Amino acid sequence: MISKLSACCFVAVLLLGSQDARAQFEWGDAYAEAQCDGQQVEVTVTLNIYGEVPPELVGWVVDREVIGECAAPVQVGSALPLPSGEQQFVVIDSPSIMDRMTTYHIHAVDAAGDRTPIYWRQRTMYAQAACVGGPVVRGTVVEAFGSYTVEPCEGHCWPGLSTFDNSFPPEISTMVGEVVDVFGEVYLGLEGQFVVATDIQLAANGCDQVIAVDPISWGTLKGAYR
Repeated sequence: MISKLSACCFVAVLLLGSQDARAQFEWGDAYAEAQCDGQQVEVTVTLNIYGEVPPELVGWVVDREVIGECAAPVQVGSALPLPSGEQQFVVIDSPSIMDRMTTYHIHAVDAAGDRTPIYWRQRTMYAQAACVGGPVVRGTVVEAFGSYTVEPCEGHCWPGLSTFDNSFPPEISTMVGEVVDVFGEVYLGLEGQFVVATDIQLAANGCDQVIAVDPISWGTLKGAYR
């Protein structure tokens, strides 16, 4: 069964995963994906309740966060009752901030509105609307333990990345010390969060660079360093 909910803001979604995490939530799990539909974003949430839900939990909510914005999460729509078995829901949202990656986090809630994470089926931190644009992290390229990573700009609420990420192409070695915007997806690994980079853009004004609409490709970036 698919239920459609409307709200007024922007999207992506939280995903959480690991065997240890699942052990804490034996009563259910979740999965979500986000895609653009015109000026709106559809977040498809699948909830699977297969065990006894803790009695204090009365429903579930979707919370929106904007990567690189130091702002409190915002609830999208109203809290909904936890379903029986497996059901799918579509949450429709409109961007509140353009060109900023927005993530959506799914939580179970009690009567007071206190949040409890729901286990996610895949090794991802959240579902994100890549179609809207915006980097997943901005920071300085550094070499660590023979590989390269990005140290996030401080005071801007960018996510931290594992120093064992190792997902960047060889061209990243030419950018040590530069502040960059990294575009892609963030996943949860054994050593912490890591990014699967798809594009990168030099931040000409450092950590205070205004987000660009169109990230450049690896080929364009490589050409600029020849």
